[in-house]
Amino acid sequence: MRLEQNLGFFSSFNFVPRRYDVSAVIRRHLRSNGYEVGVHGLYHDGKYYQSREEFLRRASLINTYLKEWDAVGFRTPSMLHNLEWIHDLDINTMPPHSILTLSNLNQME
Repeated sequence: MRLEQNLGFFSSFNFVPRRYDVSAVIRRHLRSNGYEVGVHGLYHDGKYYQSREEFLRRASLINTYLKEWDAVGFRTPSMLHNLEWIHDLDINTMPPHSILTLSNLNQME
């Protein structure tokens, strides 16, 4: 952390709350030092976009973690996306690099 702070930038830490133990102390420590905390899915199983019903069920849980953790955003642990469904998440901002699209890939060239 000190190296990043000395260089003037801060990482975003995205955690998987239903798969790994994510300490509130660690999340608070990261936020208090200027780092972003986000939710990186619930299970890391790639099933977020199998059906609308499954996405809505998970979106409800993800929204709970976003609020409880004071998280800044969501990054799906899958490259599959449905950009219309993503609006069911309670996120204020979605960094453009959070969603891989062909236009993002073209910008990387």
